[in-house]
Amino acid sequence: MKPLTNEQVINPILNCNSKIDILRVLTKADDPLTGRRIAMLGGISGRSCQLSLQALTEAGVLVRKVVGRAHTYTLDRGHHLVKEVVIPLFETEDALVA
Repeated sequence: MKPLTNEQVINPILNCNSKIDILRVLTKADDPLTGRRIAMLGGISGRSCQLSLQALTEAGVLVRKVVGRAHTYTLDRGHHLVKEVVIPLFETEDALVA
């Protein structure tokens, strides 16, 4: 089996603005958020947010839970890409704009 390339590892989670906005919002969130709340906080359309949440969940970086009729999302902080790429990326971004 061929080793994964950088594109195959990073692109599925950082290949569009809505995914980046979602990851930024969830990196800063202390509690699970609904898709609607994530869309509002990230300034993302509902449909774009929904599609990106699905893709990020399938990539394994988000955890989705059903709460009543809503779905809530959190970062999977144990996932290696979240620990090694996502969280450091947005910590660095915060430091640069502070």
